[in-house]
Amino acid sequence: TTPNPLECGEMIYLDVGIINDGLEDAPGGKMLVQDRHVRTGSLTALQEFHFDPIPAGGTWRMRTYGYKATTAYIDELHELQFIIDYDNQIAENQENDNVALIQYVMRLPEEINDEACIVEEEE
Repeated sequence: TTPNPLECGEMIYLDVGIINDGLEDAPGGKMLVQDRHVRTGSLTALQEFHFDPIPAGGTWRMRTYGYKATTAYIDELHELQFIIDYDNQIAENQENDNVALIQYVMRLPEEINDEACIVEEEE
């Protein structure tokens, strides 16, 4: 199936849950949200968020409006990567389950603002 499209420069709502499935409380930490262009692997956007301590068996939820979609590589596949504890400051038994991915295709908005989107020219 085709991933959900986003319009370049669109402000999007993020709703992310971080689950502490360990037996001990986890301290607060950092989450990195980055946008990668799949074909080139280029990083096109990056934003850091902080999360609160999470009790054992608990979930911390981030709901925020205002993450701005990238403006590069129109009509191509992108991947939003959510990387929890990217700087490895939280001691964990399992360090390999800290990334979630969502793929989408970047689209031009119906009304194009010349400064809003970067359209690569074919050579």
